[in-house]
Amino acid sequence: MCIRDRYQRRVHGENIQTFNNQMDGGGNEEKESGRPGRGADEELMMLYKANRPSEINMVGETLNSYYCALCGALCLVIDKSLEMLPIRKTDYAIIIRYGEHFFKHYLKQAGVILIARTAGIEKQWRWNCECGVLVAYQSVPYEELQDGRKHEEFTNQPHFYILTDALVIDAKLSKLIQELSKMQR
Repeated sequence: MCIRDRYQRRVHGENIQTFNNQMDGGGNEEKESGRPGRGADEELMMLYKANRPSEINMVGETLNSYYCALCGALCLVIDKSLEMLPIRKTDYAIIIRYGEHFFKHYLKQAGVILIARTAGIEKQWRWNCECGVLVAYQSVPYEELQDGRKHEEFTNQPHFYILTDALVIDAKLSKLIQELSKMQR
């Protein structure tokens, strides 16, 4: 049975115990790694997690997934809820400090822009979703974070800013998926 078939059976509500037994090879015997069978192989869990909203529990740590508010694509996985992070006063963006939180974004570089603020000119290195919607920006050049430097080595504290209303906690809440579901009714 291929990974996609197993995932489809899981999503469509087949008996979970039967599903887990199939994934374990029939029982709860130990796998080659010496650990007891967990109910799903790594590929299936990756596929499952990529299509499930909100919290993912891994080795005692809770990871939160966030999706593009327009197209529903996975954009951010972070160890803390965005609602718990500080908000920037100038544009109400959510602040993620490099080095304080574990996070991974799935965005593409969108260029540099200068913005006039009351305190002077601000330079932003922007990040878009795969659909082209602006989701985030950062306070340091792209290259500085890619060369492996630690956050303590920067003259300015590097921050990653998430724009207000750019992300949702469930892909089903995105505008595109909601419109598609209305059309199917």
